[in-house]
Amino acid sequence: MQIGVSAELIEQLNAGRLDVVFAKRPLGTSKGRLVWRKPMVWAAADTFDLIPGAALPLALYRERSVSREAAINALQEGDLTWEIVYTGPSLTGVRAAALAGLAVTPLPASAVIAGLRILGAAESLPRLPDLEFALYEKTRPDKAASALAAVLLTLAQGPSRPTF
Repeated sequence: MQIGVSAELIEQLNAGRLDVVFAKRPLGTSKGRLVWRKPMVWAAADTFDLIPGAALPLALYRERSVSREAAINALQEGDLTWEIVYTGPSLTGVRAAALAGLAVTPLPASAVIAGLRILGAAESLPRLPDLEFALYEKTRPDKAASALAAVLLTLAQGPSRPTF
């Protein structure tokens, strides 16, 4: 089992080094079997104040992250100036940076916890696309890989699926 950036995991699957990948679907693609879709929002600490005229401080996942690319693409279409003040490999890290009041971060709406608030059009922030989570399998999976994919799909679509 490996945990990593979706794009890198999908590349490893395509290279034959992994059998099954459960990952965020890269923007603009329809590959993989869609498991669920989650709205993505801008989140900041309850105490965070945007400073007019100042660059928007961002906490983002590291390079090649679907969430990072979505946030940067959305911001590049607008007039806001922004700067990345924190880069981290995990939801926990970017959320902690936002909770500390250091930055605004894109999160699945379901990952917004106490101490964070959702920002949007009232703060002149652009809408973010939904995150799509998909299951990917190698072209010719063996029985074990097919069984694992079936179990993951069942769990992901059941009542106990993760709410991150």
